[in-house]
Amino acid sequence: MEAVGRAFFAPRRRNPGVPGMARLSPEGTIEVPFHPRWQKGSRIPRHMAHTCYSVLIHYVFSTKERRRLIAAEIRADLWAYMGGVARAEGMKALAIGGTDDHSHMLLSLPATISFAKAVQVVKAGSSLWLGAERSRQSFEWQEGYGAFSIGKSQVADTVDYILRQEEHHRRFDFQTEYLTFLKKHEIEYGPRYLWG
Repeated sequence: MEAVGRAFFAPRRRNPGVPGMARLSPEGTIEVPFHPRWQKGSRIPRHMAHTCYSVLIHYVFSTKERRRLIAAEIRADLWAYMGGVARAEGMKALAIGGTDDHSHMLLSLPATISFAKAVQVVKAGSSLWLGAERSRQSFEWQEGYGAFSIGKSQVADTVDYILRQEEHHRRFDFQTEYLTFLKKHEIEYGPRYLWG
C-alpha cells in the first residue's frame, strides 16, 4: 500500500477500462469515464474540498474558592452575557446555566478556536463584565475547568441538565457533581490539586 496524504490507496495500476469505472492515473488523479457533471475522461483531484466538523463541549467551572458570588438576581443576565461573548467569538452557546458558585456551558465550537481558548475567552469576558457593570470587583472564576466532549445525540439531555441546575443541587453539591463527571469520563485526577 502507498500512503498518499493521510489516506491509503492501492498501488497505482492502470484499470483496463471496465465500462463506467473510475481509474487512478499515474499522476495521482482519478479519471472518470462519465459523470453528468464532468465530461468523459476529466480528472478530479483526490482531496476533500471542504472541512466538516462538529465539536460540542460541555464546560463546568466554579467561582474562585467556590465562593457563592452568583446571586439569583444576576444569573439570567450573566448567562446571557456569557452567551454573547461566545457568539462574538464565532461559537454557539447551546445552553448556559448554573448556581451561586458554578457554571455549566454547552458550546458548539468553530474549527478556528481551541476548546481551551473558548472557555478562557468566556470566563475572562464575563469576569470583566461582572466587575464593571455589576460592581462585583471581587468576582473571579476558578483558574481551571472541566471540558467534556459530547455527541450530537447527547445534546438534548445535556441542555436539560444544564437548565435544571438548581433542581439538581438540592440533592448534591458542586464537588460531588464534578467528581461524578470526572469518573463518568474516566479522567484521572489528583485530589490535592483538584480544588486549588
